[in-house]
Amino acid sequence: MSQHILEIKHLQVWFHTIDGVAQVIQRVELVIEPHQAVGLVGETGCGKSVTAKAILGSLPVPPAEIKRGEVIFCNQDLLSLRVKQRKQLLKQSMSYIPQDPMTSLNPVFTIGQQMVDLIKWHKCANIGLGGLLGLRGWTKNKPARKTALQLLDYVNIPAPEKIVDSYPIELSGGMRQRVLIAMALVGDAQFLIADEPTTALDVTIQKGILNLLEERIEERGIAILYITHNLGVARRLCARICVMYAGNVVETGPTLELLEDPAHPYTIGLINSVPKLTKESYVGIEGTLPDYLRPPSGCRFHPRCRYAEEICRNTPPSLREVGEHRFVSCHMIESFR
Repeated sequence: MSQHILEIKHLQVWFHTIDGVAQVIQRVELVIEPHQAVGLVGETGCGKSVTAKAILGSLPVPPAEIKRGEVIFCNQDLLSLRVKQRKQLLKQSMSYIPQDPMTSLNPVFTIGQQMVDLIKWHKCANIGLGGLLGLRGWTKNKPARKTALQLLDYVNIPAPEKIVDSYPIELSGGMRQRVLIAMALVGDAQFLIADEPTTALDVTIQKGILNLLEERIEERGIAILYITHNLGVARRLCARICVMYAGNVVETGPTLELLEDPAHPYTIGLINSVPKLTKESYVGIEGTLPDYLRPPSGCRFHPRCRYAEEICRNTPPSLREVGEHRFVSCHMIESFR
């Protein structure tokens, strides 16, 4: 039996579009242990959210097609399960915090109505659209309302009795994000996917959300996949980091070790491109992400890499171990380390 709560092997995802086939995910390898926070970092458009949706089974099919790979969660390959089995397993053991709270909360229902629906859904083995519509008659003495109030209080929302009867438009961005965290904590999930939940928030609100996530993760002992392009956030929250570039995991390792001694040219460039408060110079990575309709041969980073050689242009590299719990996907690692 595997000790990993989540293991992704050789994941490859393509999208069939009017212009051709977009080879968005070329090869993703990822391992998360129980009670561990792992950061998935990289530029916008590198495939982080697509990876999350492949785990959740929420890719639009068509146009998306999982060409190959395994997504092993709690010792079961999610990709080989029937839809009903997969939904039941994810319902019991996995939660998700989406990126944009304004588009994730229904604007025509109150926070309480939406939370009660979710609470009822978690308690019922099977409930369809008719059952959900029947829940609209909830009243203030319902146990589900009490649970909703407790969850809002649990995520440090002031005056939950007022918030539960409010509409999403009446709340600030930080408050809406806390509501989504409260909803993600409904049930007894062992694993949480957070897809850049603080991207649209200002720095002070972001700090409060991160504090809240840290506290609740520690209290519940759950594992988390935290998707972000912010290396500072990943450094604070995550024990390990996986760096993605153009649909590939190019480097993975313990957070501090990876950030202080990066081993892949892309990771080095990513860290060097972060502006510093010390006014030290920073240098961006030349070029842009490749066109997924016509991706480069070999290593997808080679058009932007100053260390690239002929092998890089012709042969895709695989992750290989370069130290204790350190893995890098690069042919030329010996030439610059």
